[in-house]
Amino acid sequence: KANKNVQWDEDSVDYMLANRVRIAFVLVVHGRASRQLQRMFKAIYHKDHFYYIHVDKRSNYLHRQVLQFAKQYSNVRVTPWRMATIWGGASLLSTYLQSMRDLLEMTDWPWDFFINLSAADYPI
Repeated sequence: KANKNVQWDEDSVDYMLANRVRIAFVLVVHGRASRQLQRMFKAIYHKDHFYYIHVDKRSNYLHRQVLQFAKQYSNVRVTPWRMATIWGGASLLSTYLQSMRDLLEMTDWPWDFFINLSAADYPI
């Protein structure tokens, strides 16, 4: 409203509020990155979004922590399958593709966009 030449349509604000965008985040974590994961999760969390977490097959301790963490939220799920991933390798691509397949089959999660993140990512 600061620009006098631009007319603000009040109806468009109502439309935007009524039709919120829902994001499905796929979080791929490994090692002992639970503190990194929690820090990033806290920064991106919103009750209207969805969070699908894959824990590397070689990270059993982290997997147990993530399972406990996910129980606290109705919009967080952990993949029922696990792969051993290598950064930049085909296994990481396979993990993301399987995660996307899973998300497309989750009819109870009405998401609009997909964002993939690792525990090392942090929004700025």
